[in-house]
Amino acid sequence: MTDATISSEVDQTEPVIERPILSHWVWRPWYAKLWWSSIAVYWTLGLGALLFEPLSDFYSSTLAGFLNIAFYPVFALFILSIGWMMAWKDALDYVAEHPETENTLGWEWQPYDFAGEWTRRLNDTTDPASPSYIAGNNHRLFDH
Repeated sequence: MTDATISSEVDQTEPVIERPILSHWVWRPWYAKLWWSSIAVYWTLGLGALLFEPLSDFYSSTLAGFLNIAFYPVFALFILSIGWMMAWKDALDYVAEHPETENTLGWEWQPYDFAGEWTRRLNDTTDPASPSYIAGNNHRLFDH
């Protein structure tokens, strides 16, 4: 074998970082499907409590108050998306530590300019949009 064939057999591609998909954490796991199904059943029975007295007694109890929180859809979405947020952070950390990898996250690490363009415009005496350009501004007297 020659060196060219040996190097072509070895996969030398860099790892590609994929963007974490929210639905993989919010819907795909078995516990997520169980939780969403339980939410649907709980609130459907809650509607049935309007018609049936025994259900009405349960849904006015203290336990039902705690279950209202546990089966609130926004609460479930928040709890189930924690894994996605951690995966997103890990992917961003990996890209920051290994800049040679291909970044498919759609976000690049760049230093943030805290004193952005708007602060430079505020202090530019030649820019008509700058407050220091306005007639009667005392700071304009010392620009000479």
